[in-house]
Amino acid sequence: MNDPNLLRISIQDLYYFRSIVECRSMTAAAEKLYVTQPLLSRCVSRLEEATGVQLFLRSKRSLILTPAGELLYEECRELLRSLEDSVEKAVILQRESKRSFTLGVSEGINAVKRQSIAVQLAQNFPELSFRVVVVPYIDIRSRLLRGELDMAVMPDYEEIAREEGFRSAVISRLCMAITVSRSNPLYDRESLSWSDIREQPIVMPQGEVTPGYAGTIREQCMTYGFVPVFEHKDSFDAASLAVASGNGILVSLGNAVSAASPYYRTFYMEDSPVQLVLAYGEKDRETDEIAAEAAGLLGKIFSRQI
Repeated sequence: MNDPNLLRISIQDLYYFRSIVECRSMTAAAEKLYVTQPLLSRCVSRLEEATGVQLFLRSKRSLILTPAGELLYEECRELLRSLEDSVEKAVILQRESKRSFTLGVSEGINAVKRQSIAVQLAQNFPELSFRVVVVPYIDIRSRLLRGELDMAVMPDYEEIAREEGFRSAVISRLCMAITVSRSNPLYDRESLSWSDIREQPIVMPQGEVTPGYAGTIREQCMTYGFVPVFEHKDSFDAASLAVASGNGILVSLGNAVSAASPYYRTFYMEDSPVQLVLAYGEKDRETDEIAAEAAGLLGKIFSRQI
């Protein structure tokens, strides 16, 4: 291999390398990180080229670290832990001098979008401290009223955001989506309509079960002449795992699971748009101005402009 070139080693590659070792396989690491296996293979190749050492002994069944790989992993783990601690301390120090906002994001909005929201808010509002938390849809209204949330990104199933004491700004109009697992007979269809899910139980996280959400789905199904059967799970993760196991389908706002996951396929129902809004309590003029700017930014995220 070539001589070491430390300038070619990226933090992201070290982070991925650590995950590969700790997951003990490329496949498990790719699933955990919501990336593809070829991307992780390229990461390992870059690290080996940059360091000049072989990191793994490759076989068809497993990945085994070389002695050099073990040494790099131990040092990499400590380096990343130290970096994460330092960044956390720096963030806490800066946050103490900023006005803070807690933004709730409905649990049914996929993780990639939630991560993008957190990153873009931090970049575009450096003078503020935004804390982004995932909240079951059923709890958003009460947490806004109690002041535990300053703002919330949520589907407007029940027009909660238009109630007295609330204000809202439309972020986007998203399609309802049906997600099926690879083991589901619907997986290989080119497209789906609501009538195609007549025999499929709809798995729902308990925190998303509200009259508006369930009613929206029920209304669509009844338009096609059937009443849907719902199965409730404790959380969104539990619902996703049930669907991955072939037990029913998931109906959500937009793509609620990672598009990179090899275990699911999502079909968008163009005839079933739902408004996504930024809701917040009536507070002060500054909050109104921040909400208006944040809504514009969030609109770009959901329209994939950023």
